[in-house]
Amino acid sequence: MSKFPFNQKKRGQLIIREFSSSVNSKELVWHRDRTDREITVKSGKGWQLQLENKLPVILEMGKTYYIPRNTYHRVMKGLRTLVVEIREPMKITKNQLRKIIKEAMEQGPQFPDLSHPTISQFADKTSGPIESSRATWFTSMQSYRYKAGGSSDQTITVYHLPGGQYMARIGGSYSNTLSNDRRAGKHADAISAIEAALDSSPSSTGPTARELLKKVGEKVQSRGYIGQD
Repeated sequence: MSKFPFNQKKRGQLIIREFSSSVNSKELVWHRDRTDREITVKSGKGWQLQLENKLPVILEMGKTYYIPRNTYHRVMKGLRTLVVEIREPMKITKNQLRKIIKEAMEQGPQFPDLSHPTISQFADKTSGPIESSRATWFTSMQSYRYKAGGSSDQTITVYHLPGGQYMARIGGSYSNTLSNDRRAGKHADAISAIEAALDSSPSSTGPTARELLKKVGEKVQSRGYIGQD
């Protein structure tokens, strides 16, 4: 005899649960689960679902209901056998997590294309990627460049860090740095790192690197350096 008021079996990631129409209503008690659940009604008539502090709702065949974790709820008896599919979040073991991280690391850095709108407005050519042979703080780098008329190219340089994160640095047309590494920080993807660097400034009062960079087609003035002009 089952200690639960239902019978169930697993089908892949799904739990198939069946409540008999002859179940004793007293056995359908309030309870809560440790994980979020999505419940899809496959068959049954007249059954209801009630969540804490909510009115009961009729369980309609083919419809899916969401039950947040640690929320008290109960099923209320209907006329015909109730069959539901229960879907829980996929559980990842520590070994699976290590494998996912390892595979991501083996894929190497993901540098964006020059055509990305964040980059293409400020650069018309690339340099790299270049793997680091001596530096210990980054593993590889790629630069996006534009000759705006100064003594050097203005640059957006993205660094892939040993931990898998990215940081970016913005260079001006006179070998000057227009961003601030500390304020820009480290990010999970290259574009976020570029955006943060563009919105940073070596000065606490600005202007930002985004404001100082010349867009493709624009040129710095010959007196140059301060404010890129």
